Amino acid sequence: MSEISAEKPDATAEIADNDMNSFTPITFVKDVFQSDFRNGWRTYRTRPKATKDGIYRLDFLRARFRYGEIYVDGKLIDKIENGVRGGYVSESFTVKAGKEHDIRILLYVEDGPAVGSGISGRIEMKETK
Repeated sequence: MSEISAEKPDATAEIADNDMNSFTPITFVKDVFQSDFRNGWRTYRTRPKATKDGIYRLDFLRARFRYGEIYVDGKLIDKIENGVRGGYVSESFTVKAGKEHDIRILLYVEDGPAVGSGISGRIEMKETK
């Protein structure tokens, strides 16, 4: 998870795998949001490997934000607004088995709620049937 920034971050910028200054590792917990996330952009990044070639989607349970964009390997695959309640499934995307895929979720929050904003619960990359 990145620091909060006033300007929209470049979702295609190169990020070193060992960059612990720009990104902080976090564990998503159901119904617990990031309490410091207010007024700005934050990037969530994950690098999952697919077990086989196929068409996948991203799944997550809850998120609080004003506006969001989802990128897979530098390509914009989805835009969402006004948070997520009760589950979110992204547009589909194609991946190759054994390759690490760079997934970035950019979220923008204006005057986040007192209970925090961001993502709650796991982000999963699931194969479509």
